[in-house]
Amino acid sequence: MALFFLSKSYKYSNILRMEQEKIIVDSLGHSIEPNAKPYWLKRVLAGIIDTTILFFAVWGLYSLALITPVANNLNFYRDEMSYYQAVEMVNAGYAIEVVTTSDDTEHTVYYNEESNYYYYVSLVDFSDNSEKATAYNTYLSNLDNNDNYQEVKMRYHLHNYVITAILCGGIAETIFFFIIPLTNKYRATIGKLLCGTMLYSIRNQTRVEWYDLIKRFVFLLIIESWVFYFFMAQFTYIIVPIGMYIISLFSKQGRTLHDFVSGSMVIDSRSYSPIYDDELEEEKEEQQ
Repeated sequence: MALFFLSKSYKYSNILRMEQEKIIVDSLGHSIEPNAKPYWLKRVLAGIIDTTILFFAVWGLYSLALITPVANNLNFYRDEMSYYQAVEMVNAGYAIEVVTTSDDTEHTVYYNEESNYYYYVSLVDFSDNSEKATAYNTYLSNLDNNDNYQEVKMRYHLHNYVITAILCGGIAETIFFFIIPLTNKYRATIGKLLCGTMLYSIRNQTRVEWYDLIKRFVFLLIIESWVFYFFMAQFTYIIVPIGMYIISLFSKQGRTLHDFVSGSMVIDSRSYSPIYDDELEEEKEEQQ
């Protein structure tokens, strides 16, 4: 039994050595190491493309969500916040209340329940900038001390987080970071496909398997997206990619957090040299 495992280990090490000794030549005649990490510019461009696509996809879905019943509570809390802001502007002397008998489409109109009339506010035309600054600071202070406003504001931001990050972000990331990589042989996002990079499994010495792709995606979605978005909002789409790239600079293989979790790395697709690849073997059989 021991000899069996030793022979298997020796055979596996020989395969690894043979794979490492392979020399791959690109279309320009340049030699590339097998399974080599891509040139830094390729990775940066792929990240920019993927981040840009994700950003516009999320905000496109968010814009659609705002006109559906999903956003009813969010829109209600937004209107409530606007009402309290208008009231505190008037209380601070930063704006004056203008009475109207019906909804005025040219202004944001509020309803005063106590007096039973509609109104909107018009900013006071201050002749002295110091008076304007004093009134504005008083307005901000009033908002900070208004418990009702603070409660509505908290509810608004919570609902906004659920719709933006959990719902819209979850849908967009599932499509672009899981479904698309799962359906192409390079296990690559759109950015990676355009820049000629792919995902490679260090453990299996071949393309990333579906179960490793799931681990990678779940970590990316929950930790690198939902958790960070809770604290940084839309700046997540700038700070997280930059942070992940900085982490990869300190890794010999250019790996970042989701790479370590899934046992994968990003390589130049031209340098792909697996020990065994089912999809490649199937292609060869079809050609024969």
